[in-house]
Amino acid sequence: MKFTHDQYRVRFKHKIRTTLFFYYFFPVLVAFAVLGFSFYWISQATIERELGLRLQLSSQYVASHVQTFHISALKIFDSQSQTYQSLEKKFQNLIQNEKIQRIYILDADLNLLFDSDPDSVLGQEFSKKILHQRELLSALNGRSADSVMFKKTNNEFYKSSFSPIWSQGNVIGISGVDGSLHFFQNLEGFFRKASLIILFCLLLVALLSFFLSRKILTPVLHLVRGAQEIGEGKFNQSLRIQDQSELGFLAFVLDEMRKKILERDQNMLLMLRGIAHEIRNPLGGMELFAGILGEHVEKDKEKNAVKKIQNEIQNLKKTVDDFTHFAKDQDLDVKDVELAPFFDDIRELFSKDLSTGKIKFRVEIEGVKSAIFDPIQLQRVFLNLIRNSMDAMPEGGKISIHVRRMGGNLNLILGDNGQGMDREQMKQLFQPFYTSKAHGNGLGLALVKKIILAHGGQIEMSSTQGQGTEVSITLPWR
Repeated sequence: MKFTHDQYRVRFKHKIRTTLFFYYFFPVLVAFAVLGFSFYWISQATIERELGLRLQLSSQYVASHVQTFHISALKIFDSQSQTYQSLEKKFQNLIQNEKIQRIYILDADLNLLFDSDPDSVLGQEFSKKILHQRELLSALNGRSADSVMFKKTNNEFYKSSFSPIWSQGNVIGISGVDGSLHFFQNLEGFFRKASLIILFCLLLVALLSFFLSRKILTPVLHLVRGAQEIGEGKFNQSLRIQDQSELGFLAFVLDEMRKKILERDQNMLLMLRGIAHEIRNPLGGMELFAGILGEHVEKDKEKNAVKKIQNEIQNLKKTVDDFTHFAKDQDLDVKDVELAPFFDDIRELFSKDLSTGKIKFRVEIEGVKSAIFDPIQLQRVFLNLIRNSMDAMPEGGKISIHVRRMGGNLNLILGDNGQGMDREQMKQLFQPFYTSKAHGNGLGLALVKKIILAHGGQIEMSSTQGQGTEVSITLPWR
């Protein structure tokens, strides 16, 4: 399983801006849509109902002017007859005044007796008998009825109404009128214009949402970046923001925490420097007297004992040196460094380890000849990392370093095929004094991270148990 040490560089799955946009813009969108369609549907239903009532009155008016003798006279199916012409003239005013599209009269068998449409064929069965079956049946039973709204092939909306024609208590025919919903087309035009206005309003709301979220998010993102820097050990940048809200208070609390951590670290480093100084002086004396003692003993057993003392003194001196380097501020001496000679020097420092042939060491420099950094400090970084890789490969293996420029950064990747690390080790990797080895003081990787951060860079580690570890260092290209 692969683990990475990059816990403070987070890619947020749910961003505040997305959340704000969703909870602010989306409800407005739904509200506009619901209001718009509700207005359209209510207007349509109201207009359709009003037209139905008007058409019913018109069909009842037609029925009231048709007598029994009219029905008998119309059954000759002659549009030129006196009766036909008389009714046509009588209904002409109704067509013009009420904007009726068509008036027709049917007998009880639903045959067409009269039609204001000159193209209709008299005497034939009503062509819309099936379409208006419910309304026609209602009229034959003595009740006026209007149809639902239909759309013709020319995209014009219309509606029909039917009323019974009575004679001595019996239904002898049906009067029918068709009305066109011209104003319904106007409603659709209005709805299209309203939709454009709503769309414009939504775009305006989206822009307002964006700028509002930006205003809210600017201090939040400032806090996020500050928290990330604190997590990475960068404590020099203030977190104060000019905000009198809860965010301002949160920034104040985080900044106070940063100051306390910085003060604690400074006190710890001061203590380390003091300890290193107090230990270094007696160690020098011990080293001197151990050397004198070694010159005055002759037996092998005694010489071995003195040698052990001298080795332990050297180990203590190395620990003191590590304490000193970790405790002092990283004042960098950056310069333009040729990369090939730089890594040749590092290879030379490990020549004894590499001479056995158990470990293969390879450096690949891609498309860059030099870079600006502190060569002494960065050499200390790679000495530490390479030594850790070698310790993870007691039976031998491969160590590779790949250097390349990526945009405005210099990317240095060191990889090995050693034992790798588990999750718990990765969590504490850069903690001072943490070590999983039998020897060492646990300051190596903490010092490595401190040096990289002093360069303004980043360091990330990923490891797979049984397969190896990869260290990625990113330095700003200057």
